[in-house]
Amino acid sequence: MKYHISENKSGSRKLLNETGANMVIKHRAVTEQRDMIIKSRLYLKNFFNNRI
Repeated sequence: MKYHISENKSGSRKLLNETGANMVIKHRAVTEQRDMIIKSRLYLKNFFNNRI
């Protein structure tokens, strides 16, 4: 019975680790998108400032 409980714990821990990893991956993707948007905005701003 003890073994069964520890297996459940490790199973739930594995699930937590997987969801944590997924969240990290999503967060990284979001921050990368945001960086791209900021860079493109800065690029456009500089582009228009140079043209005027």
